[in-house]
Amino acid sequence: MSSRSLDRPRTGSAWLLILGVVLLAALATGSARAETWLCPICQVERIEVPEGETSFTCPSCEISLTSEDLQIPVAYLSIRTRPTQVVWDLTPECGLFTDEGLMATPAEGNLWIPWSAVEYYIPRMRILRLTSGEEIAVPYARGPTCEDDDQPLILATVADSLGDWTREGRIETHPVEEYMKTIFIVARSPAALNEARDRFIEEVETGKHPRLPRTQPRTHRLAEPTPPAEVTGEPIEVVLQVRSSERGRILKVNRLKGSGRPEFDNAALMAAYRSAIYSGGEMGAGVPGSMIFRYTFGDTVGVEAEPADPPMWNEWIMPPLE
Repeated sequence: MSSRSLDRPRTGSAWLLILGVVLLAALATGSARAETWLCPICQVERIEVPEGETSFTCPSCEISLTSEDLQIPVAYLSIRTRPTQVVWDLTPECGLFTDEGLMATPAEGNLWIPWSAVEYYIPRMRILRLTSGEEIAVPYARGPTCEDDDQPLILATVADSLGDWTREGRIETHPVEEYMKTIFIVARSPAALNEARDRFIEEVETGKHPRLPRTQPRTHRLAEPTPPAEVTGEPIEVVLQVRSSERGRILKVNRLKGSGRPEFDNAALMAAYRSAIYSGGEMGAGVPGSMIFRYTFGDTVGVEAEPADPPMWNEWIMPPLE
């Protein structure tokens, strides 16, 4: 009796030990997380891949894909409404972006979309268009761990058109370091970038994205012109379009309505250059903008200013390739 009573607990302990090992193995297997990736070739098959893996085989296409197949070597971007192109080398950011793809949130769950399958992506509008023409829901561009200090910088070159009607215009290029939040569009080609730009403007102008505020450019200092001569008869009017950078620097002045008297047009031009502008904003980022300055020469001299229509996206200059 005593022998049997001692043996039973040992037997039971052994079974419990075996059961524990089995359960631990099951838990360990279940804890190996997987990610779902869309095949960039057929854009139909969704493939379960161990987390962190960037190579897989599509059972439908019967094609093995590597990290290079998921990436795009060059991305065409709109940074603060300016177009540019960069070598796409994006470190993992916010849990939403990697070199190989970005996170989408279709109804059935999270899905990683390879960049090579993307026609264009408008981050803050949550618009992602595939090369197949299908559109997929995406989350807001900034994830919960997306702090400015932690974000990788995008290194790019942008271009501005400078000048006015009194001198030959020129293109000025300069490098910029920007956070992901200032990128409005990511596209696979210049044509796709232009298509996405038109889509962006249409979405904003029709009020489809009220959560994305637009702030108009405005004057900080509006200089009055010095009249070059006495005006007799009807008042003389000069209307100029003044384009400024996101930092308020005056870049270009176009003459929309001249007076027919160059001395008055030039007086208005000099006054425009002496003025100072606060930049406008799209989606919380300062952007280049345009304003209309109306100068009146008569018994008194006056000037009025208002945002151009539309105030942003007026010029679209792709910086020249080096």
